[in-house]
Amino acid sequence: MLLRFMRDKQNMNHSAAFNVLLGPLDQASRGLLIRKLQDRAPQDADEQSEWFGLDDLQARGGKRKHYEATAENPRRTLIYERGTSPIGLLRNCLDYALNNKTKLAGVFADVREALRMTGGRQLLAGLERVNDFRNTRVAHQEEVLDDAELAERELIHWIQTLSTLNSL
Repeated sequence: MLLRFMRDKQNMNHSAAFNVLLGPLDQASRGLLIRKLQDRAPQDADEQSEWFGLDDLQARGGKRKHYEATAENPRRTLIYERGTSPIGLLRNCLDYALNNKTKLAGVFADVREALRMTGGRQLLAGLERVNDFRNTRVAHQEEVLDDAELAERELIHWIQTLSTLNSL
């Protein structure tokens, strides 16, 4: 509705039309991760440390730090329900599950098993598109969104992605 109102206005930034979908996309992304992984997360604190830990990772330096940081957001999401950037987290988890050849135990093994699902590659591509557009045109507005046709195409994509997330 807002996009249609703004469509014919000159020099209008259409990014506001996306704000209403940011929360639902975050919630749906968080919800999918919780549905797929929360039952796999140990309840005991020591077992949680092991599950989210990287004792089996031989990598050092940047690679190890990358995986440690990557494991922390699922911990905050699954244990405390306070993770950050749920769209980006789900995208990262799908990317690991579908594309990363590094074999890790614990949360990573369960992410790989739980998120290798029918339609996973299409969902990953859709989330990458949403996340990139969000970061450059909506949340941070590195580029002004003054193209009404582009805004409409992306808005439709966002709604389709939200629908997909809610159906899984």
